[in-house]
Amino acid sequence: MTETRKLRVFLCHSSHDKPVVRELYQRLNAEGWIEPWLDEEEILPGQNFELEIKKAVRAADVVIVCISTTSVTKDGYVQKELRNVLDVAGEKPEDSVFVIPVRFDDVYPPESLKPWQYVDYYPEDRKNWAFQRILKSLESHPAAGSVLRGEVWFKGLKKRELQILLLVSDGATNKQIAESLHLDDGTVRNYVSSIIDKLKVSNRTEAAGYAHKHRLEELLSKSNNL
Repeated sequence: MTETRKLRVFLCHSSHDKPVVRELYQRLNAEGWIEPWLDEEEILPGQNFELEIKKAVRAADVVIVCISTTSVTKDGYVQKELRNVLDVAGEKPEDSVFVIPVRFDDVYPPESLKPWQYVDYYPEDRKNWAFQRILKSLESHPAAGSVLRGEVWFKGLKKRELQILLLVSDGATNKQIAESLHLDDGTVRNYVSSIIDKLKVSNRTEAAGYAHKHRLEELLSKSNNL
């Protein structure tokens, strides 16, 4: 049986920053391959808040730590939550992407977050750029590379690469793929080259054969990830 799941992303934040965090949550959720975790969406009435937070952090593939002037100067639960995140981060390989600090204003990141490069989710006209940077980091996570898990592992292919592999398996040319996905021909050529390299096959014909052999279209249809 094929197991499917999305990339689990925990949003560590201060309640004061909730409006911006909700916006970030909605954007991540709209991607389709990400499962963002936000306390007000996930914790049910009667559940132990602290226990659910700890479980969610440990289950997360990536934690986005939202920092602002208020969150870094305010004592309380957010500091406790951050300590929990850092404890789990200490168990991860040094070169893995687990903590992504995101600044909401011109605040100096706390000492505990210095090991990780941050991105500025402000001002308003920079948010789209910042969001694309966040997505790029999330896409680099090994768990994001496999929309499908279990019986079939598509060699770390990302969402766009899976879309292109599906079209290649249908016999589409680079020009047809470019028109279908609104990309230029050169970008498609680069994607196809990357797919061939990751699948460790010799050419696009063998890549198409790999997709057919593993029933890529059927499995992606069942997973609802594309």
